[in-house]
Amino acid sequence: MALAAEPLPLRWKPERGAVQTYERIREQVRVQFIARDARTPVYEPLEPGAGYGLARLPEPSAGDVFFDLKGDPYVGEGDLEYLFGHAVFDDL
Repeated sequence: MALAAEPLPLRWKPERGAVQTYERIREQVRVQFIARDARTPVYEPLEPGAGYGLARLPEPSAGDVFFDLKGDPYVGEGDLEYLFGHAVFDDL
């Protein structure tokens, strides 16, 4: 919890690793604590950037197959439900 409350930029230098890594971890921890208090999933979208995330994928082409797998840890009494998806687009 201490890391979630730490102000940015960090006031200390980590013994190992880059400061930016700890700042990203701090932001993730902060969001998780907000969600815990709110008792609802919380998210903060990141700005899209060239060369990051889905932007690293090549442009779609004919014959591509997309497969999506998601797990939901909040379903039922601690069960994990999975959603499978499959899509084929012939007209790309």
